[in-house]
Formats: sequence, C-alpha cells, structure tokens
Amino acid sequence: MNRRKIFVAAGAVALLFCTAIPSQAALVQDDFNDDTGSLVGESANSGQVWEPLSVSWGTGDVQTHANLGQGGTVGAGSDVGGNLTAQLPLGTTISSGIVTLSVDMKKNPASSAAEPNVSIGNGTEGQAGEEAALIWWNTGLTVGGNLWGGPDTADIGMNSGDIRATMTLDLDTHNAYLSYQDLNDPSNSGSFGPFLDESPPGDGYDFSRILTQLVSGPSTVGIDNLTVTHVPEPAGLTMVGIGLGMLLVRRRVRRG
Repeated sequence: MNRRKIFVAAGAVALLFCTAIPSQAALVQDDFNDDTGSLVGESANSGQVWEPLSVSWGTGDVQTHANLGQGGTVGAGSDVGGNLTAQLPLGTTISSGIVTLSVDMKKNPASSAAEPNVSIGNGTEGQAGEEAALIWWNTGLTVGGNLWGGPDTADIGMNSGDIRATMTLDLDTHNAYLSYQDLNDPSNSGSFGPFLDESPPGDGYDFSRILTQLVSGPSTVGIDNLTVTHVPEPAGLTMVGIGLGMLLVRRRVRRG
C-alpha cells in the first residue's frame, strides 16, 4: 500500500471515530419575544413550558415585557421589586458531559439588592435539590448554589448594565468555568476558572430543569436569549480518533 492510500485510510478511521462521538445538543432556547405578562405558562422557543417555582422566599412569578430584554425586545424579570421565580423542565436528565448555560443579563441601576440568578438543577424547591447557579451580584459573576459551593466569584467590575454571561460545567472533571461579554462595550469581556466542585454528589449529578430567581429590589433586573447546550461526551475524545488514525499511519509506513 502506498503512502497516499495509507493517509486516506487513516483519515477515514479518524473521521469514522469522530462522527460516532455525540455532538453538542441544544436543550433550551428562549428569546421571550412572544411572551406577555407572567412567564409561567409560556413556551420556550425549544418547546418546553415554564412552570411556577414555589419557594419560601419567592414573592411571585417572573414577568415578561420589553423593559427587561435587550435592544427593545421582550425579556423576563422584574422592574417592580420582589423576588420573582419560575422554572423550566429540560425534558431530559443530564448526569455527565459538558453543560453550557448562556444568558443575557440586565441590571440597572446598580444595587446590592439586585440579583439575576439562573440555575440548572433537579429540585422544584430551589436549593432543596442539586443546583449550580449563575449569579450576577454586586460586581461579581458567581457559580454557586449548593454545588460548586464556595461560592466561586469572579470580579467583572460591573454592577449595572447588560452582559452576556456563560457558565460551563464539566460534569466529568467537576470543573466550572465562567465568562462574560459587556453587550454595550464589546472590548470588555473576560473568562475565569476552572472552579472545582469539591463536594460533588455521591450518586452523580442529576440536572433536569432550569430555575430562575430574579431579585430586583429597587432596580430593573432581567434575562434574555437563554440557551442551554449539552455535549454528552468530552470533546477531547475527538483527539483520540485523530490519534488512532495517526497510529495507523505510523504502523503502515514502518511495515511498508
């Protein structure tokens, strides 16, 4: 077999291996644009229906209107005070792989009482179940809840404005990563982590829903353009496929 055929065969092996690896799946998408009034009972773009979240500190359901979104579009949150909540079932349960939650957050004016909080968890009672929360509180972007408990906070130097916040959880290595982008100043961005979950649940992770808790105080607090994606297996397995292909090349060349 000549070298050209060897490389073609090796490439085929690598491609076959890599295409067998599960790709990123979008579990949740919601831009809230077709929602009015209470978020409860409204459907996400991805089809799931928002439900009430009954917690002792809640004062009502998350609301939707244009003051809460980005660029004049509808968002979800509150501008009248209170601690508003809602939850969205994922339609599946996640226990491994890489989960990424991204959301636009609005907070104005600056206030220590204002807190956009979006979590991925398994309980209908907030922190009564497993929960990893993405929180913008004061000038810190936090991964918290009762998992990744520290909580671990990155100072982004912003206590008001509009940001795109992202929390990535590697459920196999128990590491979390945070990043943000100032939506009004693209040059202002940052990435942080890893933050180790030092006490992961003994029976494994069990994420099945999105939980929202929007504490507005005297400020307008909102979320928009929510997405949740899942990669069932670590992306690093792609490199295994490439490595197998290159190993085949080496063996064939030596024998040739």
